[in-house]
Amino acid sequence: MRSASRDRNSKMMTSLKDQEKISIRGQVRGVDSVRVGSVSVIAGKRGMLRAAFVKDEDFVAPSDLPHPEDVVSAVTKSKLKVDVVVVGQDFRRAQPLYNNLSHEIDNVAGIELASYEEWLKGLSQSTRRNVRLAERRGVEIRVSDYSEEFASGIKGVYDECPVRQGRPFWHYGKPLTAVFQENGTYRDSSDFIGAYYEGEMIAFIKVVNVDGLSRIMQILGMTTHFDKKPMFALVAKAVELACAREATHLTYCKYEYEGQPDSTIAEFKRRLSFEKYEYPLYVVPVNAKGHLGVRMGAHKGLAALLPQPVIDRARRMREKICRNRSSSRQSL
Repeated sequence: MRSASRDRNSKMMTSLKDQEKISIRGQVRGVDSVRVGSVSVIAGKRGMLRAAFVKDEDFVAPSDLPHPEDVVSAVTKSKLKVDVVVVGQDFRRAQPLYNNLSHEIDNVAGIELASYEEWLKGLSQSTRRNVRLAERRGVEIRVSDYSEEFASGIKGVYDECPVRQGRPFWHYGKPLTAVFQENGTYRDSSDFIGAYYEGEMIAFIKVVNVDGLSRIMQILGMTTHFDKKPMFALVAKAVELACAREATHLTYCKYEYEGQPDSTIAEFKRRLSFEKYEYPLYVVPVNAKGHLGVRMGAHKGLAALLPQPVIDRARRMREKICRNRSSSRQSL
């Protein structure tokens, strides 16, 4: 892990404003970017503000994350149009590395790893039963090289349903070429694991391994095979592989999201022994709008500004609209 007193000169090599391709709501788009050291800093949205942040920060080696002030300098020189700079740090270091900079607390869901057997033993009896249920019901878990065949299986999972978690599913109906390209990132450092029932992929997980961490990038399964609990078996296999790699942790996005304190995915993580790790997130304004927006909490989005009952009511309304639209399409 890096020290806050590192030589920053080697990290300060920047390039002029460029373009990077990223996925936004399931669509690949070009965004303005600037190079800072070994990472790309991209322009995007953070709540109601324009923000600069490290591209794919969760899958960058923590030792390669730039100093926030270096990012501010690069953004200013390249004239990247943003209001704030947002940079995290290694979640395994809970104390701020840069005490002079404004920061807030973010979180990640993680399992501290010792051995697969110890992790399994720490699960509740019902969760251990779910981990083993897939095999008993005929599901085979396979670790695969990334190929067009694996991408075709992913597409089959994507195309099961146009609505997921109460909102339109971005990847539904995508052509195989797009599915293959978008899921092939970090393939040399990733584990691709599929769950198969009677020869058909019914769920999959992609885990990126970086700097002593194994990080789940995506996990998804068919709702029609929910009874076989393939998602539990996939996480178990990911834990097994991470332990074999001597990774310190397996992580899976955030533990808590604004406005979603008790979602089904949060319960899924809790049952599999994911815990909340809090770490500093540096939010540094670069203009007057950024200073005002950060004070108001505009960078956190509406979920942080509205009362929970209002958010819950809006979510139920959205789910109802999505279900009705999906039913209308299927009846055509």
